Amino acid sequence: MTRLLPSFFQRSRGFVLFQLVICFLILALSAAAQTSLEQISTPAPVGFTGIFGGGPFYKTANFNIPKNIAEIEHSGFSEAIVWSVEVNSQGDLNFNGEFPLTSNGVYVGGKTYPKFAADMATLKQAGIVKRVTFSIGSSNYGDWENITALVKAQGVGPKSILYKDFKALKKAIPALDALDFDDENSYDLGTTVRFGVMVGKLGYHVLPDPYVNASYWQSVVSGINNKLPGTVDGVHLQAYAGGGGNNPCSGWNFGKVPVFPGVWDQNYTPSQVQTVMRKWHNECGIVGGFMWIYDDFVGNGLAKKYATAINKGVK
Repeated sequence: MTRLLPSFFQRSRGFVLFQLVICFLILALSAAAQTSLEQISTPAPVGFTGIFGGGPFYKTANFNIPKNIAEIEHSGFSEAIVWSVEVNSQGDLNFNGEFPLTSNGVYVGGKTYPKFAADMATLKQAGIVKRVTFSIGSSNYGDWENITALVKAQGVGPKSILYKDFKALKKAIPALDALDFDDENSYDLGTTVRFGVMVGKLGYHVLPDPYVNASYWQSVVSGINNKLPGTVDGVHLQAYAGGGGNNPCSGWNFGKVPVFPGVWDQNYTPSQVQTVMRKWHNECGIVGGFMWIYDDFVGNGLAKKYATAINKGVK
């Protein structure tokens, strides 16, 4: 017994040490695997190659909609931006005063263009277009002033007309992912942030669409993302027309939120688009951009050329 007792304890200690070594190895391997997994799963900065378009996405009287949808679906653009949602003083939504979308908080778009929701889904069918975005506002006075007035009068809760309208829009068009904020007149920070948080909670991403007033838009982005992180995940910077001198690498810093500069086909050929996008990519690492505007080059083969130019320019 006196010999067996020490031997037993020696074996016990050895077994315990063995278990400790195994646990250490397991933990070390697990940590290494987790680190490796994080390295694999952490995505590199991802941008969007966008194309703005109006009537060619919905107006059957003047355009061959199935052909246009197919063209953009396979062109190489990863974001289709349908322009432009108008908001009237009652909160009703429509495209360009010719395509009613909502009325009194109910989606009515099917009455004018029954296939519109299905067409938005078809844009993503090939897996190239990853995001469908509706742009709100333009240089015209009224839309964002109406949003400001409605937010001040009704708030942004479930009983407000804006909440009802944008909820109805999302439900009717599940393919709709994001809203482009093209406010060129109102610039009311408080209501814009509240509106942005509201639509974020409804499942939309938000992309401001500035051409001037950088500090204002920087406040919009930080204001929305501070309240609902990740809602604003990109900025469409107009580098054409009134924003023709804009450079995404100078004066337009939104921190971790990437800037996607846009150019106009009237000023740039596809080869020139690739050159300017490559310049900005080399200068400050842009990972996306967009073209204004599809209506100019519907069905003539330029959609694919412009998409290719941006895609090559930012890589």
